[in-house]
Order: sequence, then structure tokens, then C-alpha cells
Amino acid sequence: MRKTLIVALLIFPGMVFGINFTTLPLTFSQELPSMPITIQGHTFNLLFDTGASSTTIALSPRILKKIRVHYLNSKKCFRDVVGAKHCHQRFVIPSLRLGHFTLHNVIGTRMPKLWGGFSKGFIPSAATKNGVIGLGLLKHFGLIIDYAHKRVVLSRKHTLPNNYYNYTWTRHIVFNMTYGINTTAYIDKAKLTLIWDTGAQPSSIKYSAKIKSKKRVCKSTYEKKCRYIKTNDFIINKQKLPNTWFHLTNYKIPFDGLIGSSFFKKNIIFIDFKNHEIWISNNKK
Repeated sequence: MRKTLIVALLIFPGMVFGINFTTLPLTFSQELPSMPITIQGHTFNLLFDTGASSTTIALSPRILKKIRVHYLNSKKCFRDVVGAKHCHQRFVIPSLRLGHFTLHNVIGTRMPKLWGGFSKGFIPSAATKNGVIGLGLLKHFGLIIDYAHKRVVLSRKHTLPNNYYNYTWTRHIVFNMTYGINTTAYIDKAKLTLIWDTGAQPSSIKYSAKIKSKKRVCKSTYEKKCRYIKTNDFIINKQKLPNTWFHLTNYKIPFDGLIGSSFFKKNIIFIDFKNHEIWISNNKK
């Protein structure tokens, strides 16, 4: 896990004229999604991470050897979920492509290891060794996150693609950007601050949240006292959401938990950054 890196982004609708949407395939490893990006003729998968709150793009040394970037005389520092501090070199990518869209002068960071190092029991994939596409870049588009069909759709105008209008949606889940995609939720009457994080595998809540739900034993090869909860009532903005489950953790994060893979793989999510709203569908038209 992670968090916060970088920063300014210039997007030129020097994208194909008149095209509002582009669809990119998602590839999964240990329930973590990755998506393709093309830089100077090289295409490679990066971790698709909405929880990387101020990261535009972070690239590993092995990827940076293959492309030309302009290094800046500055570093960006962050603390990971265990409180350790990391500082990474910043650079500018002249241009990159996401599907049909071309972005110019993207500021990123050099990432020697994913968020400072891999968690115990984590098996790195090619994408996690390559780098991360984060919220600093993704928030410039509307996002359809569709694990069921293994794809993400980017919208320049933050609108819903026509082929998704016939789905049944729970709408108007309001969020702010305090720590990322930040919502106030009620789980079994406990008030919590939760972040929508595609880089969280699975969803998780801190023990300190003190939810009254029954704590259940989970199987883990690297965690002796693995526990999780199942929600009976999951409510945001007075709207009842599909019930899900959360792994209990001792992460050192300034919020209560992360809505991650255990929720995303059961639901289609539309994130409208222009109006700060989330729409949710249970994969059924």
C-alpha cells in the first residue's frame, strides 16, 4: 500500500476530435487491477489505483530506462500505511496515451518499489513492478470501473456512456477529495470515513473503528489473527448500498477504512468527478 505522491497535469484535448470516451482493458493479479498506457511507443500495464490520492503516474526504474523524461530538481515525500516516510524523484513526461486520449506534460515520480515495499504475503505482478496510475491523473475524467467486464471507461465530459444507461443505478453518493475519493458511511450504525480505493485488496476497516458487527475468522497464510466483518446495513447519504465485507486491520491511516476489491468486483461504479458523485450498479440491466 501507499500513498500520496504528485501533482500537476496538463491535459490537451489534443485527443481525437469529437471522441468523449475511451475504453481500456483491466488485467487482474491478486484482485488488483492494471491498465495499459503507451509512452513513446512503449506499451505497458500499470496498477490502476484510485486510492493513490495525489499521484498522477509513478514509474519504476526499469520503465524509466526505456523512455525519455525530464527530471526535476525536487522530490515528493509521503508516508505509507505503517508510517514509514519515503521521498521520490519527480519528472515530466512530454506525452502519453491512454486509449484514444493523449496527455501532455504529465508530472510523475520515480518509484523504486510499490509504495515503499510490498506487504507481507504479496506476490508482485508485472504491473506492480512497472508503476501506478493514480487519482491525480484519473480525476480529470469521468470513470466507469467495471470489473465484471474487465474494463475501465474514461469520459472527457464526465458523462455516462450510452451502453451503461440501461443499468439500474443507485445515484447521488456524494464524495469529497479530503483523502482521495472520500465518503461518510454508516456500517451497522457506526459512522465511518471510507476511501474508494481500487488499490485496496480487499476492502478493509481499522479495528479502532469499533463496529459492533460480528468479527469472523478468515484464513490467511501470513496473518495469525485474521478477522473480517460482513455488513448488515451499509449506508451512504441515506442510501442503502449492497452489503459487503471488510478485512480488519491496524493500518496507520487518517480515516477508518478502504472500499476495495471485495466491493468493486460485485458492482459497477461510475465516478463523476465534475459533480463529486458516485453511481453504483449491481451489474444488472
